[in-house]
Amino acid sequence: MIYCKLDIRDINKVDFSEVSEDSPETVRKSLDEKLFIVKYDSDSIPGFILDGSVIALQFLTHKEALALMATDAWSENEDIR
Repeated sequence: MIYCKLDIRDINKVDFSEVSEDSPETVRKSLDEKLFIVKYDSDSIPGFILDGSVIALQFLTHKEALALMATDAWSENEDIR
């Protein structure tokens, strides 16, 4: 799986049939709700990223995504393992 950090202003441009999440309500958002994460199979990059309609801010592995989720910007609980 690939995890992708995106700007919340792009959430309505995401085709949720191309990612693991079902809707804007099921994505993981940063505490300030300015960013969100989607995940998808590494062999199937979503069209909205490929065509540039949504610009990925960062691509992450599972391990990197867990580390990001453990930061103060994403979690009030320091130990989310």
